[in-house]
Amino acid sequence: MRALIAVWAVSRKKCKASPRVFLAVLASLRETCLTETMINAKTRKKPLVILPDYSRCVEFFRLHVAMGIKSIPSVPPINYEDMSAVKAIRELPDPEDAAMSARLRREAVPVDRVAVAQRPNEPLRYRGRMVCVYVRDQRDSVVFAGQWRHYAYHLFYCPALQRMKPHVSRPLLATQRTDGLFEVHDLSSEYPRKAIAALGLCLDCREILKERHGYPFNLRAYFETYDVYEMRKLREMEAVPASPDDMTQAYREACAHQCQACGVDCTVDPKLLHLHFEDGDPSHADARNLHILCVDCHAHLPGHDHMKNQPIVQADIAAVHALRARQGIISLNIQA
Repeated sequence: MRALIAVWAVSRKKCKASPRVFLAVLASLRETCLTETMINAKTRKKPLVILPDYSRCVEFFRLHVAMGIKSIPSVPPINYEDMSAVKAIRELPDPEDAAMSARLRREAVPVDRVAVAQRPNEPLRYRGRMVCVYVRDQRDSVVFAGQWRHYAYHLFYCPALQRMKPHVSRPLLATQRTDGLFEVHDLSSEYPRKAIAALGLCLDCREILKERHGYPFNLRAYFETYDVYEMRKLREMEAVPASPDDMTQAYREACAHQCQACGVDCTVDPKLLHLHFEDGDPSHADARNLHILCVDCHAHLPGHDHMKNQPIVQADIAAVHALRARQGIISLNIQA
């Protein structure tokens, strides 16, 4: 093959023969060899040497491209929406849930007993959070500067709460305040009075607490230790434009992992295939401007000689040569 190329070069200088003529002669010569071989098979003469099928020669294809006989095809178009299907997921606190947590820590929220009581003697919870529960409207006098006389707050669905009649109109309030102070309404007189009073823990709840966690206790420590509620998150998803690596991989798959110049199949090692921008502008991602090329064909393009000097690229080019040899693709491995 090297001799044939040399003959073409000499004939072009001396006889002004065009590459088209040389290729036509070469094809005719190969057909003649095949014909002679068939005749010799019948006459049992020594056959002529059969020339390889240089139509699959890498250097011939490059020669065709340089002569304008052939061109490297563009990549098949792909759906950019599919390429942008990568989603970014951000988890943000649910504003409504965060507002409820802040409100419970700041003040008391009216609740229904069913909303806080799960099972007997179990901790009271409101929307998943452990809370204190108490009766706001009391018909007993209050010591405004000190302790409530008879009533207390609850941490568990204790016997006292279980005995409370469902139709009782006095509202229950739930809170996560940790200072032991609660807003109460004193209805013992003709004119109701509002107060912030210090309530003690219900006696039944105290017995449950002693059995489970010990007593005395601290409200702040109790909530910090045993309230394992995790604030609800909102998952925010958005499409992210395809990265250059995503785009390259998508076009590799669209081209069946084959180089569009030499045809080598790089399925076993897709990184040997590069995405080439014909006009050199990576922002011009139109399919007509793109080619999937093996690293060897990419390095032989005009203006890409610098690639051949990189050790990593040299190793990849050697891998491409090995794949071509296994796949029957002829390559002279001419260093140009």
